Amino acid sequence: MHLATWGMVLECLEHTDIGMGITAPPVLIATVGVALLGLLATVAWIVLLLRAWLGRRETIRKLRALVQAVVVGGLAWVSGWIMFLGSVQLVGQGPKVEKMLQQERVEELATIRRNRVAELARQGPGAITALVEVLNDEDQEVRLAAARALGEMGPQALAALSVLEKRLKLNAATVSLEASICLLAMQKIAPQSALDYLTAALHETDPRIRIQAVRGFCLLKREAKTVVPKTVVPILIAALGEPDAEVRRAAAQQLGEIGPAAKEAIPALLKAAEDPDRSIQMESYTALRQIQTEPGNPK
Repeated sequence: MHLATWGMVLECLEHTDIGMGITAPPVLIATVGVALLGLLATVAWIVLLLRAWLGRRETIRKLRALVQAVVVGGLAWVSGWIMFLGSVQLVGQGPKVEKMLQQERVEELATIRRNRVAELARQGPGAITALVEVLNDEDQEVRLAAARALGEMGPQALAALSVLEKRLKLNAATVSLEASICLLAMQKIAPQSALDYLTAALHETDPRIRIQAVRGFCLLKREAKTVVPKTVVPILIAALGEPDAEVRRAAAQQLGEIGPAAKEAIPALLKAAEDPDRSIQMESYTALRQIQTEPGNPK
């Protein structure tokens, strides 16, 4: 039993990667401890048996040695069962432990790459090529750090525009932090390129992409004081009639973001205020207040 259990323990040790500095599970530590105790007890039991039968002693001393051997042997037997049960539990946890270790390795490597991006950002324009490559990293935080660094380099980072636009298109239909960061980076590198991308997105057939394009214009309005094109308002008015409730809600919200410049949307918003979806009603009323509030005269 001891030999079989030791085999199971050694197999688990191979999968815990203790040499990498990762803490072993408590079950493994306890099992290994009991295994060592059982091994010592087994050795002691064998030694006592040999001394009892081979030694030149009186009968009483031999009996005493036999009793000691039985006690130690019992300890070895009990420890063997504890080892076996512990190792069975440990083997059952194997996939879970392996998954945890893999996740720790992934996070550790991602941290290393983030630190590398910070070093590249400090190097300035000479690191643009390396930062552009990082925009395709599997870790989102690494990509965001690279996009921010390229944006801070301004027009010198023109080589990054195509990759930034690619990342934008991958997130074109959803609200995404990555899309916002990439759009702002494009605006800092080449302002017209960001406007051209959003203008093209306004003519997509997917209403979700059109809504996100409007969000992009509103983002640039807040962060870069860019003027929202007049063509945006009719697109949002049409979106208030879309079957998708999320699209209608986003359209009302973005009309409010545009403010007094969206006055032509007031009739459509009054109708949207009667939408069966209560959240759309609330967004419509909020948008009406924002549109009817003159700049510098909040109500």
